[in-house]
Amino acid sequence: MIISFKKLGIFFFFIAGVFFIVMFNFNINLRYPFFVLLGSNVNNPIEKIISVSFGTRNLYSDILYIRFLQYYGTREDGNWEFGEGRYSLLYSYSKDIVITDPYYTNAVIVCASSLAFGVKRINEAISILRFALSYDKDNIKYIALLSAILTFELKHNIYDLKLLDELYVFAKMNSVPDMIRNIVGFLCKKAKRYDNAIEMYELILKESRDPYYLEIAKKQIEYINKIKNNTPRYENP
Repeated sequence: MIISFKKLGIFFFFIAGVFFIVMFNFNINLRYPFFVLLGSNVNNPIEKIISVSFGTRNLYSDILYIRFLQYYGTREDGNWEFGEGRYSLLYSYSKDIVITDPYYTNAVIVCASSLAFGVKRINEAISILRFALSYDKDNIKYIALLSAILTFELKHNIYDLKLLDELYVFAKMNSVPDMIRNIVGFLCKKAKRYDNAIEMYELILKESRDPYYLEIAKKQIEYINKIKNNTPRYENP
């Protein structure tokens, strides 16, 4: 089969155009996720690259958020009330938004809250917030919601060890807020991972300037060391 030079030229022009768009996205928008490197985590990567590379990221993010709201606002089959169904694609819709624009605070908060408290999929909610915080590190709303979800887990004893391992690694990163480290340290203590808990509190002592958390860290380290040394039971501070 003979391919005409015209068709071959169109093909190479298309490939060159896609390459230019990808490199433009990579070089100009370094403060945003690079879609190509995220691989299978990105739905419709070409659609996303084209949308954000020509200055329409905000508009495209709004469209994704509307899709999310339409999906979560549509009653599923069965006798489900609003927001109480299974909504198996909810994480996928949420991930689309946070990957496209991790700084879209309102949308990310609604997505993570819906996952955590609507359909009770804690791990997925935390995944969304962790990704957003990896770009927007000082977003107090993300920090507050993540703290609320972790506290909810702690009160209901529904955290799992795999998630705790992930949170432990996350909390060791630079510039993680004291509030998060304090909760992760407490979760490690509850799971009897005393060395990990002590490491969290030592990080607070080393990096924090907040007297409140410094005092908590000192008390917790003292308490955990007494537990490890099998001394008589002390009241949990």
